[in-house]
Amino acid sequence: MVGYTALSARNEAATHAMWMNFADTCLQPAGKKFGANMMRTLGDGCLVSFSDVESAMRWCLDVRRSIIADRGNTALKWQGLSMRFGLHYCDVIHDNGEIYGDGVNTAKRLQERSQADGILFTEAVHSRLGKTDEEIRYLGPLSFKNLKYPVETYEFTFSDAEPVKRDDDSPLPSIAVLPFRNLTKNDEYDYFAEGVIDDIIFSLSGLKELQVIARGSTIAFAKKTVDPRDVARLLSVRYILQGTIRQVGENVRLTVSFEDAESGETIFGEKCEFPHRELFDVQDNIVRNIVSRVAPNVRALELEGALRKPADNFTAYQCTLRALDLMKTLDKDDFVKAKENLDRAMELDPSFVLPIAWAVRWYSVNIGQNWSEDRQADIDKAIELATRAVGIDRQNPLALAAYGHVKAYLERDFTTALVYFDRARQIGPSHAIVWMLSSATLVYLGKGEEAVTHAKRGLELSPNDYELFQFYDFLSFAYISCENFEEAYVWAKLSHSENPNYTSNLRQLLVCCVELGELEQAKVHAQKLLEINPLFCLSKYRKNCPFQDKMKETYLRDFEAVGVPE
Repeated sequence: MVGYTALSARNEAATHAMWMNFADTCLQPAGKKFGANMMRTLGDGCLVSFSDVESAMRWCLDVRRSIIADRGNTALKWQGLSMRFGLHYCDVIHDNGEIYGDGVNTAKRLQERSQADGILFTEAVHSRLGKTDEEIRYLGPLSFKNLKYPVETYEFTFSDAEPVKRDDDSPLPSIAVLPFRNLTKNDEYDYFAEGVIDDIIFSLSGLKELQVIARGSTIAFAKKTVDPRDVARLLSVRYILQGTIRQVGENVRLTVSFEDAESGETIFGEKCEFPHRELFDVQDNIVRNIVSRVAPNVRALELEGALRKPADNFTAYQCTLRALDLMKTLDKDDFVKAKENLDRAMELDPSFVLPIAWAVRWYSVNIGQNWSEDRQADIDKAIELATRAVGIDRQNPLALAAYGHVKAYLERDFTTALVYFDRARQIGPSHAIVWMLSSATLVYLGKGEEAVTHAKRGLELSPNDYELFQFYDFLSFAYISCENFEEAYVWAKLSHSENPNYTSNLRQLLVCCVELGELEQAKVHAQKLLEINPLFCLSKYRKNCPFQDKMKETYLRDFEAVGVPE
């Protein structure tokens, strides 16, 4: 049964009565009709065995048909109920009227991954299944918890499947942060648990790529153990963040788990323990660590899902994800395809700000890589898109940061840039790219130490980012501004190891090597830079670089030292 745990948290007696009524009036009669050998009713489900595949599948379809047909019948005591089905054909162990074995576990894992009112089944079932009126879709080999090998899996694609309901029309992934459970008898820890989730919700809400459910919608699940899938169905979200807090001697122990409610899998878990006296001091660090893990994981999971879908089914958000994936390699052909996806996203939803803001970033990188066939036209387009993005959503940190970067990098309007970066950080304090891009503007202005702080903060917020090469490069850039060439070289080499095609990084490597006396190695980087960007020369760099202090002289002098043409 879908949603049993969450429904029980609200009204345990009524939920149990609904389930038992459904078992008596639907499950059991269908079992007799199709010759079930054994039916064991569990707390929120049932285990049924049949002698053949056809009977088992007909039972699943019959039960499902009853659910769908009677869904609007308010006279039924189980009106609105949904089920998940998992079906496997295998040998089993019989013992005192019960069945056991790996096959039973396989069926259980299948139903856990099924959609509401969905039926998942294995290749062993599919190969023995006769003709059916329902369309079958092959899902491929899926991995399941506690199963050693992937399972070839199929599902029916029912035309009457109930779509997931959302409270809005946003295409973005959604997260619910559940109240942390206080496992300590001392109730004084309740306020800390509540304070932690308030800060987490606030921080995640600043990431405009996510939809975060308000605390008022999750408070009903306080002090209860719930199945993330059930909560996800009731709140119409995909991801669940939950945790516990307890006192251990003089220390406080906090555990957190982040789960994908569609699959039931735990994406990551964290545990930390600290002295009671540091309870409030450590709270900000806890929130920062959680946010740094959630955001990259969500993006990775959503991207993985998007790449599996045919291009003609892409939503604007999925097109944006594919574009970001294509941009990260800095392969010129892929970069062109990335723009096609961003253009498609903007066409699908002209009011959706994320693809517009990322398109601004696309033009900035395209100009920086010197791939632009018409630099001024691309600058004009970047400015136009940045203006459109902030016009659509003046509360979007990415849009504000994109606008700030354009003002500084392309227009040299540093005063306006700093105003927009400040606003972006106030609205999205946990948005990594805001901190990263703002560090560049600070470098242009010769504020090296501040630039290092901003670049480090961006890296802390997204330590596993898809575009780590840019985060490392910006930090290297900031250290060069401080004339700390040894530290700058460390981060420049890290950036290069992540992506050897980033021309900004090659410039950083070149300068570091010259300043550290490694002239031959600097020439190697210069050669690579000119291979990727044959038109790179001193006169163009002198005209286009945005530095406002002596860094411009340093870069030009070092470029000249390794033979970059005038």
